[in-house]
Amino acid sequence: MKMRGFTLLEMIITLAIMGVGMISVIKYKEKEADEARRQIISDALISEVAGIVDFVAEEQISVVENNKEKEITNPLYDQTAGVPYINRTNNKDLNAAMSANATELIDWSAGNNTRIHFTRKYCISTGTQGKYEFSKDYIPCNESAVLANSDLKIERIDFVGADATVASAIERVDFILGFEKVSPEGAFHFANYLNALEKAAEKHSISFKDIYVVEKGQSGVSSWALTKVSGQALTISDLSKNIGSLSKNKNYGLRISIDPNTGKYLRADGRVGADKLCWNIDSKMSGPCLTAANDGNNLVLTKGKAASNNEPGLCWDLNTGTSKLCLTQVEGKDENDKDASLIQLKDDNGNPATMLANVLVEEKSITDPTKKVYRTIPNTTYASFGNSTDSDIVINNPDTYKGNVTTEKGRIELNVQECPVSPNGQKLYPRLSASIASVVADTKDNTGNYQADFSHLSTNRNSGGQLGYWSGSAIQVNQSGGKWYITATMGVFDPVNNTTSVYLNPKFLSVNITTWCSTEPQT
Repeated sequence: MKMRGFTLLEMIITLAIMGVGMISVIKYKEKEADEARRQIISDALISEVAGIVDFVAEEQISVVENNKEKEITNPLYDQTAGVPYINRTNNKDLNAAMSANATELIDWSAGNNTRIHFTRKYCISTGTQGKYEFSKDYIPCNESAVLANSDLKIERIDFVGADATVASAIERVDFILGFEKVSPEGAFHFANYLNALEKAAEKHSISFKDIYVVEKGQSGVSSWALTKVSGQALTISDLSKNIGSLSKNKNYGLRISIDPNTGKYLRADGRVGADKLCWNIDSKMSGPCLTAANDGNNLVLTKGKAASNNEPGLCWDLNTGTSKLCLTQVEGKDENDKDASLIQLKDDNGNPATMLANVLVEEKSITDPTKKVYRTIPNTTYASFGNSTDSDIVINNPDTYKGNVTTEKGRIELNVQECPVSPNGQKLYPRLSASIASVVADTKDNTGNYQADFSHLSTNRNSGGQLGYWSGSAIQVNQSGGKWYITATMGVFDPVNNTTSVYLNPKFLSVNITTWCSTEPQT
């Protein structure tokens, strides 16, 4: 077999194929290098962000004074701390315009002149000193060298205040990351940092409320503003479909927003660095919220901006997944048919649930409409008197009879109920009333006995007896020695014997007994 070498054409084709392959490898390696560079920069940026967020989340800051460690109120929440600690913006809505007032924001592009306020007082090689010697490092003394020549840097920080007061609680921290483009064609390359920033945030357990596209004017950090398309603020998630509407000649960046109170535990002594606390696990939006009322020393539970139309409620769960009770505000009408609210305890299905408590009712006195009285919920029970023999039932001389209600036979005797605490310096008094439940005018039968007996509700109609005419009954209530005494007399005419008798506490007379407590005493 005759061997031959490669032709020149074959060698050229082979080298061309190898060249194409090498170019692909080089581009892939360049892409990997760019991704690695962006991740390194993002890690350094988010490390700074995490330190600032940790600083904001502290109600108390540990400092060293005279070689001793002590806790002070976080300068961010101390009105005497001065700028930049007390600087606040008020764009509480994520879509609201960013502040253009330089006295309200934090100029992070100023380098160590701003950095010193969040680092140790005696940082080495910073050239300047801060006001406080913090016991721990929230951020390093010097900015990471990685960020020195980075194309993405923190230029500005906004502390979004809970209200307009000086040094108010901080509801949100906005970090404005400026992007330095190489050319107009690279104006939107800041979007390539998104994945790297999210990975870095995950390492620090940071959750972004949202990321917005921002643009910078010509007047420094105060000229940063939300980028808008058709009047709507542009989020990073909508950038790709709106990129054709943006100018490549502008300077763009990112605004990342963080809630510094997310996942924060309240101190056991009641101190909390927030004017209100809001929760919403699902949407990460504000609500429901527990806030202080303006008109007194009260806490108010409200629904958040992103909540549904359901009214706010406070719920309890035994953590079994089978039972939950909620105390909820519901709409209603008052006696004048005007809109009003009431509190309802609901179960998992929205039905009224059971509450165990001593309940007081405030209402106008039925005898004096200018007077307010308090009372408990009335409690009703059933009882019958106990006399059943002729010697006990019949009062032989009713005109001269004087009995002792505490010792009379057949009486109903009950313990006086305990009354709960009453407000406004008033006292609750025990009350009792008794009214006839069932009665018959029983008379002696042929054997000299009385057959009717109302001591058992379920057999009242079958108790029998030889009936006469009932002329009336008188029920009396007395209180003595921690006891209620209920007694009764009853007039009966016997048509068989043509006689009239007065009975004492007969067993065929029963009463409904109502007990309650009231600021109006029993007469």
